[in-house]
Amino acid sequence: MTPHELIRLESGCRSRRYSLGALGRDALLAGAPTPDDATDDATEDRYGTAVAALMSFDRSGYLREAGVARLAGTDDPFAVPFLLLRLNDPVEQVRVPSQDAVAARLAPEHVGLLVELPPLIDGLRRRRRAGRVPAAVEELLHHGGMEALWNGARSDAPP
Repeated sequence: MTPHELIRLESGCRSRRYSLGALGRDALLAGAPTPDDATDDATEDRYGTAVAALMSFDRSGYLREAGVARLAGTDDPFAVPFLLLRLNDPVEQVRVPSQDAVAARLAPEHVGLLVELPPLIDGLRRRRRAGRVPAAVEELLHHGGMEALWNGARSDAPP
């Protein structure tokens, strides 16, 4: 999914008239990984991370908070775009953990993933609650990610 498609998906999910909470919070959290889980089942973790990603889009701040907590607790690169989108969340209990989780991933080993997300990062710069993280991402890309940026510019991938 491209960053633009992800932004449209988030907008669509947030504008729904119903919340995933109708399914029951316990049912949603049952498959989501926690930092304390020591499971070897990668498929189960992947589904749990996907459920947490959908929860991070929900209308309910409580579900977004639970989704972000699960996303922050995984090392799966799949979580990063969803955490980036929550940097601008109006609920502080969602926004601050997202900022912390993204800041923890601002390291050279994540530059390759960040190179794929410029439209998402650029969109965050125009939002008032995103904090300093988008600027820190840009600085990491400019100072520590030149090779990854060049590889991204040469690739056939649209992002």
